[in-house]
Amino acid sequence: MLRHFVQRDANVAVLEHPKWDHCVVIECTSAFSKSATEIPSGPVRQESLGAAARSYHIRVEERAKALPPRISKVRHAEAEKVAFQAVFGIYELLSGPYIALIRTADTVFSRQLSLPPLAPAGAEEQTVEFRRATRIAILPLFRAGRDLPPSLKADENRYLDLLYSAFSSHVFYFSYKHDVTASFQRRAFRYAGQGRHVKAQRWRRADNRFFWNRKAIQPLIDAGLGDQWVVPVMSAHIEGVDGLRVPGSGAEEHRFTYLFISRRSKCRAGTRFCRRGVDAKGNAANEVETEQVLLHQDGSIQSFVQLRGSIPLLWRSPVNLKYAPKVEIEKDGSANAGAFKEHMIKLAETYCGFHLTASGVPIYSDRVVKSLPTLPTPIIHAPVIRASNSRSHRGSLKGVHAANTPPARSRKNSIPRMGTHTPPNEAEVQPGRPSEQAPPPAEGWQGKIVMVNLIDHKGVQQRLGEAFSDLVDAAVHSLAGRAVLPPLRYIWFDFHKECSHMQWSRLSNLLEKLVEDVAGGGWFHQGGEACKFSILRVQKGIVRTNCMDNLDRTNVVQSLIARHVLLQCLEERDSIGRQPSGGNGHTADHRHAAPYTTKAGVGGKNVLDSGIPVLEKAFKAIWGNNADAMSLLYAGSEALKTDFTRTGKRTMAGRCKDLRNSIWRYYVNNFGDGLRQDAIDLMLLNFSPRADRASPFMPKPKQETMSTVLTKIYVLFVVVFALCLVAMDEKLDDVLCLSLQAVMVLVVSTAVHLFRNGSRLGKRMVCHPCLLQET
Repeated sequence: MLRHFVQRDANVAVLEHPKWDHCVVIECTSAFSKSATEIPSGPVRQESLGAAARSYHIRVEERAKALPPRISKVRHAEAEKVAFQAVFGIYELLSGPYIALIRTADTVFSRQLSLPPLAPAGAEEQTVEFRRATRIAILPLFRAGRDLPPSLKADENRYLDLLYSAFSSHVFYFSYKHDVTASFQRRAFRYAGQGRHVKAQRWRRADNRFFWNRKAIQPLIDAGLGDQWVVPVMSAHIEGVDGLRVPGSGAEEHRFTYLFISRRSKCRAGTRFCRRGVDAKGNAANEVETEQVLLHQDGSIQSFVQLRGSIPLLWRSPVNLKYAPKVEIEKDGSANAGAFKEHMIKLAETYCGFHLTASGVPIYSDRVVKSLPTLPTPIIHAPVIRASNSRSHRGSLKGVHAANTPPARSRKNSIPRMGTHTPPNEAEVQPGRPSEQAPPPAEGWQGKIVMVNLIDHKGVQQRLGEAFSDLVDAAVHSLAGRAVLPPLRYIWFDFHKECSHMQWSRLSNLLEKLVEDVAGGGWFHQGGEACKFSILRVQKGIVRTNCMDNLDRTNVVQSLIARHVLLQCLEERDSIGRQPSGGNGHTADHRHAAPYTTKAGVGGKNVLDSGIPVLEKAFKAIWGNNADAMSLLYAGSEALKTDFTRTGKRTMAGRCKDLRNSIWRYYVNNFGDGLRQDAIDLMLLNFSPRADRASPFMPKPKQETMSTVLTKIYVLFVVVFALCLVAMDEKLDDVLCLSLQAVMVLVVSTAVHLFRNGSRLGKRMVCHPCLLQET
């Protein structure tokens, strides 16, 4: 049912629902009536426009009082009704508040689950619905806005342009009927428990990572309107395919629906080179939770969740026109260890922090880690060239670091990083060194955290990988780490080296190492009517995959894992007959199977192909679309290597497309990401516009623009032409041609130098964020 936004008069706005007896009245306060005409437009503006307090007040009134008949029936501009489906949020700009409304939306997926109505409070958990916002409007909350001087008016227009850009570049999903931010396992846990989590308002239950309008909708929450007017909105990629058919164990085919959801985290959201690594609170850049769901005809549900996110270190790579900008790792080892610990705790509490009751009912733990031991500061290896190759094994699968298999490593060529190094206690194990007295893992966690690192084993990527490894070692082999974290598994797989020269079959080596972890962690399985809709299996732990950008290589490996789990899920339901192992007639056990190969993997399946054409076509198309969607939002272009994701092989057309996308990425990352980052920060209210401080859009000192660069090239041409004209006794046409050639050579050589090495000049030429600093 559509809701309506009405500007009742110059200073009053109303939100109303046709079936509700009460309306929301938003009225301006005295702070809003302040004029901005007297505010100085210099670098510092002293007068505040009510930044500390909102310029409006929200209350609830009866419909007859809030919208009398003479207003509710008119349709002219004086009291125009604007229909909308959900409120995204309210933004306080310089001229006054604006309201962002989702005016139109399409239902991309809707399904009624076959679950018994245990209680009225759990009724909404029987519905799966995703609505995609197709049009978001930004309207002044009141018709009468503040009068702004020209300088503030220009800033106001910039802010509006940023908001329009943010809403137009993102795809948002919401639902009236269920919590779109929760995985199917978490939804089932709430439903089975029938506790306070189900009875709470939907916005309270929403996962804050994916609740993108949480700050913007806060005014309605503060007014006590969360239950009726607050709808969590998330940025995501969602696709569903109905009627997939696979051969069953009998003569009949089995049909099911394949639902794919990639939920993007708002924490540390941003663009490729503006947001890298993690922050001090453990929030990772470009973090995406991907869930594949199988909805079967008998009402049973199977789902599997994976995670991607930036390397959990404090690091950055600011742009300076170099194709691969220099990586800068935080020199304070204790700060890196703290950020890594916070990130691991977040993963543990989210994906390992639940327990099963005596009756088998899964309940999320109330364990909130507030005061934890500090992890020891690891010895971070400096980027020095070693004469020996003592650590070369760490780029292969032999260098897997597991909780029960600490690697033996030589430290003679390593030096401590700059910063405070906390020596371990006597009972603690030195980071990276094996010990027979290694403490047991913390109790109370379910499953383990498996970290798959796909970056190169050379150059700056090697530095990052070694620093990552050292932090895992410090957590795994110390009392402080093992006392608070679940078991950790770390795999460093050099994707580019292992799969060079089109050797994609080597991906089976990686999957072989993950088979035991995936089988141990499992997936979520809720039985159908025959099983009385009981929970048959839960997923314990999480597989976290990363490369440098968490885009192209990450998507390939995640699709590999997802295909493996998809076949496991179908075989669990006896939808696909298992190949007998040997001649005894017993079915193959995936958990104890032979190593994967592309010719004869577990159960005779190809790890790069499910062997079912209809299923494989839909699977590859969805994962290819997911790669493009995630890449467009983070890197500004479509993903690379999608020809392999979509077809299972690399093609010349795919290589040409990768070249085109790489060129476009380079341009966007250097000259567009600054504005894109500003748009995201403003939409998420990480930055709040205020008139009592300098304009964030003022030109930075020594900042180059396209006009200044072209002016300098023109001046250079004039100087060269004048010198050639004086020094050469040639015709004017020849002098002009020679001058153009000389200037062209200088410009091209400078561009090539900037592309390869970057420089201070390149740093001044690129587009940096204006609202917040790059972190």
